[in-house]
Amino acid sequence: MRGRALLLAAGPLLLGLACILAAFTTRTWSLELAENEPVYLPQLDAALTVFDYRVDYHPGTAAPRDYSCRLAIATESDTVRLRASVNRPARYRGHKFYLVGTRAYQDPFRFRVVLALRRFPAWPLVLAGIIATTLAAAGLTLLALRRGPREPESPRGARGLRLAAVPLVIAGAALVAIRAASAGRLPFANMYEALLFWSFCTTLFLLLPRAASLPGLALAAGLLAVALLLPGRLVAIRPLAPALASPWFTPHIAAAFLGYGGLTAATFAPRRNPALPLAFIAFTLAIGLGMVWAEQAWANFWSWDPKETWALVTWLLMALALVLRLAGRERVERVVTALAFATVLYNYVVVNLVLRGLHSYR
Repeated sequence: MRGRALLLAAGPLLLGLACILAAFTTRTWSLELAENEPVYLPQLDAALTVFDYRVDYHPGTAAPRDYSCRLAIATESDTVRLRASVNRPARYRGHKFYLVGTRAYQDPFRFRVVLALRRFPAWPLVLAGIIATTLAAAGLTLLALRRGPREPESPRGARGLRLAAVPLVIAGAALVAIRAASAGRLPFANMYEALLFWSFCTTLFLLLPRAASLPGLALAAGLLAVALLLPGRLVAIRPLAPALASPWFTPHIAAAFLGYGGLTAATFAPRRNPALPLAFIAFTLAIGLGMVWAEQAWANFWSWDPKETWALVTWLLMALALVLRLAGRERVERVVTALAFATVLYNYVVVNLVLRGLHSYR
């Protein structure tokens, strides 16, 4: 058991050491350049020129989908031309250029393009730490799933609860499909869509053995009802902001809500149900994918945004609950699971609607 614990701790330990190394070795410079006016960068021993700044729009709308510009990096020997956009930094000799924004001159037809130049030598180690932590979380998930319940499941009660969950699953799947078809993407972008997908994910976990419960069914139905009763301004479909129009958007948010749904089902289900371990690995994937996406879009894999911070607290509590399950401390496990669910509620309601951050729905 001690050997397994050390092996499972190796991933988070590597990630922690990588983050510490990144804090001491990462260098970031803010650049503000006028179009077609070269500027010498001593960091690269080269002249940088920004040109061809462009705005791409969502089809049929005036809503921006992406911002991009071309860069010319001239040295004594050659000139390299690259493109940087909101979700795709340009790479050059161990450095990355991130497109941050623009500032207008007094002349509205001229811009100053704002770039972040970043040297991040520890990123491969951070990425290795993310992968190692994900593998460690998968190992903890498998150990927890193998730790079966002591008492058998009640056939009648379990069958009835699962049958009661089926209409909710069908209704949720239909509403998610309709919304996805209308929006042209999976429904994750506002309060209505998030409630809808959270309810659907919860009902999916209620179909698992020993995961269904009457409070869990009631909560899933309540989430769906609240979504349907929201005012129109919170329901309206809006194009994604440029930072969200990324290939990382769908897997990151889908994994997060699978984690939310599994934790919701686990909080109210009987002891040692499979929902909590599966929710834990899904939430681990969500955080790992989010870190990679943040590095690509915002030049920083972790910014201590309120939702990031509370997501980390939720993840730590879920990991602790699984460790307590393996140690046979079932009552304490239930308390810790409930605390993890409470942090999800705080994250969803207070962080999304009250606090300001990159992840808020305000």
